[in-house]
Amino acid sequence: MSPTLQLEIAAICIIHIIAIVLSVVCLAVFTMKSRRDDPSANAFLILQGAMTLWMVFKILKTVSPDVTLRWVFILGYYACTCVVEAAFIEFGHAYARGTRLPRKIRPLVYGLPVLQFSWILTNPLHFLFYGHYDFYGDSFGPLFYAHMLIEYTYFGVGLFYCRLRFKKEFSTRNRAVTWIVSTAILVPLFLNLLYITKVLHTLTFMARIPVIFDITPIVFTWSTLLFMYATFNHDLFSLTPLMRHEITHHLNLPIALFNRRFRLGYTNGAFQSLFASGRAMDDFLATLPDQLEKSGESGFETRIGDASFVVSCRKIRTVTGGQLLVTLRNVTQYKAIQADIMAGQEKIEEKNKRVNETIRQLKELSKGSARKFVARELHDIIGHSLVAAIKLLEVARIYGPHDTTRGLPSLTHAVNALDTGLSGIKAVPESREESGRVTGEELKKEIDELIEQARHTGLDASLNLQGMIYLLEPALYTTLHRTCTEIITNCLKHADATRLFLSVKIRETHAHLMAVDNGKGAHPLIPGSGLLGMEERARALGGEAHFSSEDGFMTRITIPRQGDLSVS
Repeated sequence: MSPTLQLEIAAICIIHIIAIVLSVVCLAVFTMKSRRDDPSANAFLILQGAMTLWMVFKILKTVSPDVTLRWVFILGYYACTCVVEAAFIEFGHAYARGTRLPRKIRPLVYGLPVLQFSWILTNPLHFLFYGHYDFYGDSFGPLFYAHMLIEYTYFGVGLFYCRLRFKKEFSTRNRAVTWIVSTAILVPLFLNLLYITKVLHTLTFMARIPVIFDITPIVFTWSTLLFMYATFNHDLFSLTPLMRHEITHHLNLPIALFNRRFRLGYTNGAFQSLFASGRAMDDFLATLPDQLEKSGESGFETRIGDASFVVSCRKIRTVTGGQLLVTLRNVTQYKAIQADIMAGQEKIEEKNKRVNETIRQLKELSKGSARKFVARELHDIIGHSLVAAIKLLEVARIYGPHDTTRGLPSLTHAVNALDTGLSGIKAVPESREESGRVTGEELKKEIDELIEQARHTGLDASLNLQGMIYLLEPALYTTLHRTCTEIITNCLKHADATRLFLSVKIRETHAHLMAVDNGKGAHPLIPGSGLLGMEERARALGGEAHFSSEDGFMTRITIPRQGDLSVS
């Protein structure tokens, strides 16, 4: 073996081994950082792997001891080139479109490389691809050039797709990035073309360089390094920002990895920072297996320092076999929130007790209020009906023996007064649940019946009611009606009056009632249950009542209204 041949073999091996090491490093980095859901990253990994194997077979072809073994390595060499061309067009499409090649064209894209490899595999039968092959030189047949034409066509289509993506990527980038990525793709193809056309050989001989071989794989490695630089510094590729072990190490979640025998294999930074010393972590790890065995999949709760954690364990499968992944979830804030919730629940329960006690007291008060309401209603109803009946009976007693035309009707009116009182008593339970509105005209009709009844006793009573067009709220209607009833009753029972004037004015915003009689009045004025009842009714609706006893007796009541509806 000549010294020149030895130098050439050594140069090929050393340079390609360096290129292979760099390619494997690049392949490992891309594998760890690439996203499995990115089709362009997957195609690039296949492309990178095929080119790395290409260089491996290149070395084996160079150092092969005989022709037969050399031919086997040549087959591997060209098998990688067929994979590279298909992977590059798959990469270009995925890089530009974000998806794999359409199903309709995949058979054509993958079928041509298979056809190409069949030419090479069957070459010993026809010698149309290789005329001969040895270390010093190869002679090629027509199928070789057809193979290269197809291969460059694939690369051209792949470059077309890459250009679509680069056009978007480089629109906002400087020219340096454009040149880096462009040379990373075009230079290997250009040098390969020079090598195939023997131009590179001529230039090498002119430069008096004793070593000449296909440097395309080596340039490819250099291009890969440039492409990685552009990818990681300018985000040309959709990759994970950090390697997976870096992500795990920088997670805030404490993680520890054990083998099946519970021997510690890995802990991330968050796990290590939990413990003040290595001894503290060893003590925790010593008790961990027993605690996890007792707690099962649900895990257990523990305290480390001032913090509370829930420790859980999950079985996972890795390349080295089954392992145990232990995670510690910090629940200190949740425990504090839970304590606050418990304290809040205790306060709520205490307030509920107070509310229940208040409800009980209100029920007692409501019972008293109900009794008071019923008593007031009965006082007004029974008082008026009895007083009217007594006065009518007196009229009947006085005029009955002498004037039957006045005596008998008075008896009839007395009976009607008592019937009216009994009907009012029966209606008391429903009077607290009044609903609907009544007109001022209906109120006038009710008061006119009371006045007509009083007239039969000899009282000259009259009514002036204004605002009959308005609809009255049930509570206001009841208050005006009961107040008029009480005024007439007091006039018959206490005043010894012969005349009574009632005035009721209903307006949009308020209702005003005034009553004046010519009775003896009251000196001094001491309100009884009747007058107090009128005051309570008025105050319940936000109004007020005034009484005076100078010339007779006068009552003035003003009540604000809750609505201003009028009869349409």
